[in-house]
Amino acid sequence: MGKTIITILALLAVLILWMWVKWSARRTERNARAWKERMRRTAVRRLEVDLTDCEVVSNSWVEEVPRHGNTRLQAYDQMYDPERSVERVGINRSRLVWRDPATGKTYASPIIAKDDITLKFLLLAQKQTVIYVGDGGIYYFDLEFLD
Repeated sequence: MGKTIITILALLAVLILWMWVKWSARRTERNARAWKERMRRTAVRRLEVDLTDCEVVSNSWVEEVPRHGNTRLQAYDQMYDPERSVERVGINRSRLVWRDPATGKTYASPIIAKDDITLKFLLLAQKQTVIYVGDGGIYYFDLEFLD
């Protein structure tokens, strides 16, 4: 009887924790969407950007990710066949940089999880976007077409 109650309480705690994590992620996403909408509505300046004028700054590297979640298997593979225990995964990160010809101020986009060639094709297809500039130098580089 005592073990059953403890098991039920543990499962209940795990369920509550899982629900809180999901709720927190949704709240963060809602807050980000609300901030973007607020920037669109209340922007002091709205800068039209020709995407061909943007510089694409990119970085790529290879990470070794363990193939197994089991640490004993990882240790065994590492001793006898090191190549088998990890998988090499290519990581690509890019950023757009645009300089306003009127003011000379530079605007950089958030980090984009795409390689530079794919990003350049997507930029050629879109051709233009907008940067919403608010008070205090806060700005939003509208790149929702990349999602």
